[in-house]
Amino acid sequence: MRILASILFSGCVLASAHAANQAYVVDGDGGPGVDFVSLQTAVSTVADGDILLVRDCGVPYAAANLASKSLTIVGIRDANGDRPVARGLAIEDLGIAQGVVVRGLEFDALPQNFSTTFAVRDCAGSVFVEDCVLTQSAPDHVLALMVTLSASPRTVFTRCSITAQPNVGIPVGGFGAVHLESGSVSLYECALVGSDGRNAAVPLFAGAAIPSSPGGAALSIVTGSVFASGCTFVGGDGGNGAFQASTLTCVAAAVGGPAVVAQGDPSTRVLTVLDCTFAIGASGVAAGACPPPGVAPFVVDPLVMTSPVVGDIRRTFEVTSPAPEGQLTTTTLTGVPGEFALLLLAFSGNGAYTPAVVGALAGMAPYTVIALGSLPPSGTLSFSVPIPVGGLPASIDGVNLYEQAVVAGASGFGLLSSPSVVTIVR
Repeated sequence: MRILASILFSGCVLASAHAANQAYVVDGDGGPGVDFVSLQTAVSTVADGDILLVRDCGVPYAAANLASKSLTIVGIRDANGDRPVARGLAIEDLGIAQGVVVRGLEFDALPQNFSTTFAVRDCAGSVFVEDCVLTQSAPDHVLALMVTLSASPRTVFTRCSITAQPNVGIPVGGFGAVHLESGSVSLYECALVGSDGRNAAVPLFAGAAIPSSPGGAALSIVTGSVFASGCTFVGGDGGNGAFQASTLTCVAAAVGGPAVVAQGDPSTRVLTVLDCTFAIGASGVAAGACPPPGVAPFVVDPLVMTSPVVGDIRRTFEVTSPAPEGQLTTTTLTGVPGEFALLLLAFSGNGAYTPAVVGALAGMAPYTVIALGSLPPSGTLSFSVPIPVGGLPASIDGVNLYEQAVVAGASGFGLLSSPSVVTIVR
């Protein structure tokens, strides 16, 4: 099979990989073959360009901070398919030639005021986050964000579920799932849900009622640009109302949050959209015969300049990872039946949004280009490839392949699929 032969040949070029990566195992349970029991210790100890294989150990790892270092962090699921869980991750101060890959983890924050579960700050290098779940299972704190991004223009999230925790604290509006302070980000096939607002509460006897609060936005933008392909943006639900019997007054329910909101002073905010859906969160429930709260004034804030990609659909692409030598890795591309597709492979990450090909480039040149041929009538091409044993140079334990398909698209000038990073290990 021509495709298979081409991919197998591409495995032979692994010897040209320039990064001398060593792989280490992180497992909170310890034991034979384990290099670290703490994620932060592993992040701080290993060298620039190394690989961390993080096993699920039944309890969350403490939050970690990664600064000024290229690193790959790949979650290894347990026998039940559960991801390893960490309390949070901050990625900061990457140089332009550095890059971070985070794949297959769950981030579940501890209750803490004024916190961010996952942050990318001041990174000139690439950051790829893939197949991750970001949530907060103990929603009893306030003024917190799931993802905060600032001054990091080569950041990409692919197939991530990001849900802000409900506001059960002070009666302010709900919080966003993703908050872009500056720079740019590309989102592929991600599901973003804003936080639910706080329900109204009334004292048993005398005293002031606590009002409900509106739901949070799925995405908030202070300044910068967002590219979204195949994503869903749903605002959080508004808080329920209440009836205060001591004063015979209604405490109003709140409206659901918008899908996208602008924050801060007037600025440039651009949202480029390909095949996405946007929805307002549900309004809170009014108490008894109290009046309903109405709905949010907009789905997408008019202060955000929205630019839809007209007449085309997303192309989804995924390669399973990690991929040990001697085992199979599976590639799946879904697009338009009959269209011709090329596969782009590279050994270093790019992540920059490129308008000419409507997407964020996964890899940095030079590329290995492989003809995948025409997509079948189903529109989905899927194949498995064995990773050759001995393809990695003796001096390294693993390497990342940044992969992506490209098709002509409706414009005829090129359209990128979602990116996928496969980590090949010995």
